[in-house]
Amino acid sequence: MITIDGVPIDGGHSNSYTYPNFAASLDIGGNATLNWYQGYVQEIRQRNDAAWTADFSGSLPTVPYTDDVPTKLLIHCTETLTGTSGSNATFAESGEGRTVTEVGNAIRNTSEWKFAS
Repeated sequence: MITIDGVPIDGGHSNSYTYPNFAASLDIGGNATLNWYQGYVQEIRQRNDAAWTADFSGSLPTVPYTDDVPTKLLIHCTETLTGTSGSNATFAESGEGRTVTEVGNAIRNTSEWKFAS
């Protein structure tokens, strides 16, 4: 389910599909027709279960998530960059430490962070 400040913006999707181990990149913020999300992302977390199945705007987290067993990808968007943001900089994601490369117009803007460091 995709949410904005804990409020679902879609109906969510759940099934028992097992994703293969793809060699291709994972693009976040766009779709197959290359319509890209225009906005800010504070944290990206992908899990192998449903952490939330309904509106949780009344109990929003006040600190960044930590890596746990169901978490398969965790990006706080505050990781230390190698290179210059907006120029294919790389960083190690907060979960498993996999290398992530910023592409396109991805730029870090620390003035928009909600969580305290």
